[in-house]
Amino acid sequence: EMFQPIFDKPGMRPSTNYTRPTQINVSLTIHEILGVNEKTHFLITFVWVKLLWFNEFLVWDPVDFDGMERIALPVEFLWRPDFYFYEFIGPGHMGEDASPHVPYLYVNHNGVVTYVVPSKLVTSCHLDVFYFPFDTHTCTLTIGPYLSIVNDITMGHHSTPQELFLKSLEHIKESGEWELTDFDSELLSFLYQEIVNPDEWAMMIYTVKIRRRPTHYLVNLLIPSALLMLIEILSFFLPAHSTDRSIFKVTVLLGYTVFLLFVNDILPNNSGGTPLIGGYFLVCLVLMIVDLLESILISRIMHRSSFGTVRVSSWLRL
Repeated sequence: EMFQPIFDKPGMRPSTNYTRPTQINVSLTIHEILGVNEKTHFLITFVWVKLLWFNEFLVWDPVDFDGMERIALPVEFLWRPDFYFYEFIGPGHMGEDASPHVPYLYVNHNGVVTYVVPSKLVTSCHLDVFYFPFDTHTCTLTIGPYLSIVNDITMGHHSTPQELFLKSLEHIKESGEWELTDFDSELLSFLYQEIVNPDEWAMMIYTVKIRRRPTHYLVNLLIPSALLMLIEILSFFLPAHSTDRSIFKVTVLLGYTVFLLFVNDILPNNSGGTPLIGGYFLVCLVLMIVDLLESILISRIMHRSSFGTVRVSSWLRL
């Protein structure tokens, strides 16, 4: 009954003086890097966002309440900041939203409210795949209020970037394709310049640096391509006048063409251009074709010279 008037007005910002903004301390922990879509420039992560703020109306002495120091309340009972991610794309692009619903938040006797929100985020991020599969990407996760300006809500750090980085490394699985290499946060403000009254919003920018683990692609792309090229080079030890040499080269070329069809489904393709490894595969294909044409030419010259119809010059014979 003591706090019932507060529960009846969940949309009211918890401040006795409305000229004084409410500070929200934020911390973000990455629990999993679910995937990266290079074609659409999407980063899919599972994060935990922890929000803490001071509610001036929910302060009590634990002695008066049988030693109760913390209670859990339904989220609809209290005011919450209208935070969102600037880079958020939405579940409509990648299927249904799989984020779990958190129906409660915690309130301490000193008025500190703790609200932890686990979320599956699909965010936009510019991806440069030129050095695939040895590529690294830097993405940002910007969180801030949607409507509340700095006169209503200010933001602060709940944990240092180093603490968030170490905590994220504890949760991220080592068996995934991506690994977290760096994690930083910066508190800035967004100014919307108007002619009469410019508005300013507080925002927290988290910089996430991830690196691809190249082992899978080395085993399935680079090593098979190198082995096929090695076989193509060793085919020069076959007798030049043998017809099996040309047949062998054609077989290797067909095998490499089938390999490129398999590679086409693996290589990323986006507006940033073709990866460097794609140029490597193209050069290998061109060399195989040139090698085959050279073998055909040599076989033709040797076949005609064997009947004495053509006298091959010394430099061409060499």
